[in-house]
Amino acid sequence: MALVFVFALFLTACGGEPIERQEALDAINNALSAEVIETVGDYEIKMTYKEKTNQDGTRTVTTQDSTLRVDVDTNVAYQTTKLQSTLNMEGAVKGELVTKASTEYYMGKIGDVTYRLNDKEKAYQVYDQDFEDYINYQTTLTVVSAPTEDELALEDITMELTKSGDGSYDLTFVFTQIEQSSPDADEEKTVTTKKYKIRDNKIKEYTINVKEYVANELETEANMFFEYDYGNVNLNLPTTSLEDYTEADFDISL
Repeated sequence: MALVFVFALFLTACGGEPIERQEALDAINNALSAEVIETVGDYEIKMTYKEKTNQDGTRTVTTQDSTLRVDVDTNVAYQTTKLQSTLNMEGAVKGELVTKASTEYYMGKIGDVTYRLNDKEKAYQVYDQDFEDYINYQTTLTVVSAPTEDELALEDITMELTKSGDGSYDLTFVFTQIEQSSPDADEEKTVTTKKYKIRDNKIKEYTINVKEYVANELETEANMFFEYDYGNVNLNLPTTSLEDYTEADFDISL
């Protein structure tokens, strides 16, 4: 991952010791570095995604909650996912439509084959993709986006950057980008907020929120929150035989 270097700017913030922007960027890049990644063993990551749109009298809210736990000693993972979509309509036609779906399963190898297994439903699915890459801690960090050079070059940036101890940081960046395709077109504005909680030089929490406005009206908002926990995770596959299991599809969508 490329490092981002910029001129230092001293900022004040509430709580902790205020730090310069360059130190904050160094802390993020260090938390994403190979040296830190190699120290991580078992881990758990919780992800919450929420997207809201409001256009032409129709409001849609979609949420996803997922948890992935990984035991690197047994090379077994456990994942749960819940999805919900709510559609509200106003105007000549009014109504609400709610759709829900959920799934949970273990992942691991029986012999040379990787399976998804649900012991409650006695169901299995062959996982034909790269399992090691899927559960690799570094792969999960691809969702953590450091501030880009384009974002840091924007004129409208606000920051709250503090250090609360050795290897511990609370960092917030707010980037505002305004576009107007022509003098007669409505102004379009995108506000991106990135928050990082770093503890023991590792990513503890990461939030990215993106709001899109047209003519000062909020049309779309997407929010992703990730929480990482580090420590012993004890997992084993619920079975080594598929004799009583039935093949099923674990993939869900709305």
